[in-house]
Amino acid sequence: MKSITAFGFVLAGVVASVFVSGHALAAIPNSSVSSVINGGATCHNYEGKDVGTFEFYGHGVTNGSPSLSKKVICPVTKRSSNFNGLTVRVNMDSPAANTVSCTLYAYNWNGTSLGSKAVKNKKSGKESLTIRVPSSTTRTYFSLVCSLPSKERSEIYSIESLD
Repeated sequence: MKSITAFGFVLAGVVASVFVSGHALAAIPNSSVSSVINGGATCHNYEGKDVGTFEFYGHGVTNGSPSLSKKVICPVTKRSSNFNGLTVRVNMDSPAANTVSCTLYAYNWNGTSLGSKAVKNKKSGKESLTIRVPSSTTRTYFSLVCSLPSKERSEIYSIESLD
């Protein structure tokens, strides 16, 4: 009987926490939050053959290849009620200019391209690359592909999707 009562209290606590967190998440689309931030470790290898090439840390992702530049694909999201494209900021660190390049792609629901934009880092050290694709629809999906130099010399810390 004691274990059933204890289980009931635990279950009630779990249900209450789900409802509380559900209300908090439901409030986000109507709030003034203007960006979604994903950590660099959410990126993954662009090509299947590169599994195991990247180093994932709590603070980001690097290319562990001893000699070749490799690509990662990173998640980006946007509010469906905004049809003015998407701006993405890639927060990263690199030892030299023009060593990291990122391209933001936009596709319509049927796979047709709505455009893309590419940028390269301009300096060494910490930098934020800003990329904008100017058009989107209610069912546009986006992808961000970045090329990182070898030997863990550059790191992507986070990706911000800005409305």
